[in-house]
Amino acid sequence: MSSNTKKIIILVVIILILSALMSAICGISTLGIRLFKSNHDSSAQTWTLNERFSDIRVSSKTSDIRILQAPDGKPKVEWTGNGTMKLNVKVRNGELSVEERNRFPIFRFLNITSGDPVIKVYLPKGNYEKIDAESDTGSVSVNSVSAENLDAESDTGSVRLTDVNVSREAEAKTDVGRVELTNLSCGTLDAHTDTGSITMTNVIAAGALKAESDTGSIRLDRCDAASLDLKSDTGSITGTLLSSKIFVTKTDLGRISVPDTTSGGTCRAETSIGSIELSVIR
Repeated sequence: MSSNTKKIIILVVIILILSALMSAICGISTLGIRLFKSNHDSSAQTWTLNERFSDIRVSSKTSDIRILQAPDGKPKVEWTGNGTMKLNVKVRNGELSVEERNRFPIFRFLNITSGDPVIKVYLPKGNYEKIDAESDTGSVSVNSVSAENLDAESDTGSVRLTDVNVSREAEAKTDVGRVELTNLSCGTLDAHTDTGSITMTNVIAAGALKAESDTGSIRLDRCDAASLDLKSDTGSITGTLLSSKIFVTKTDLGRISVPDTTSGGTCRAETSIGSIELSVIR
């Protein structure tokens, strides 16, 4: 057999292998879409919870997370997802675990979504030990609940806490999105976003309050804490506080306007590009 003939045979084999691979990929994609369509209509579900729990842990891939007070006093979980996802709900050792997973891991690369997937967790009135909510691509909101510790995080979505009481540590963080805190009472607060603004309205921390945005403004309206540490790389820091503070400020490019007070806790405010305008409501 000549060398040219061998080359031709090898080339034909390579072409056949590539064709087979492409056919397999197309077949898998088609099957994934069919499976998605066949499961989409049955993805709206409700779980009634009869076991007692004091800790709540909710994690999602694509769904928004909403944790709120149960209007009828009965705990339950509602989920409107899509056919590529499934939700595991269980109570074990005093912890309510709600976890969204990919139904077909082999089709994960397809990233098929539809509608507005959302997980709703309804909690009876009470003081919970720990609430932990985290979403990859959805928003996280917590409304009208009380807990000793609360951690709300999203990779690419907003984080909102409204009418929430946290006796110890409260954390609200997102990589890409807004942080909005309203009527929040807590022991300490750590609010952070890489790309987005932080807005706080009537937020009271008994201890330290820390808010940091890499790219975005920080706004406070009638807020207070024993000490405040406010930092933005490219954004303004503005708002009103409820008690006197010793202000320590710095900006590389922007206006600074703060009260010339010499009593109270420390309020540090720093931005590279932006104004710092804070006042005290007496």
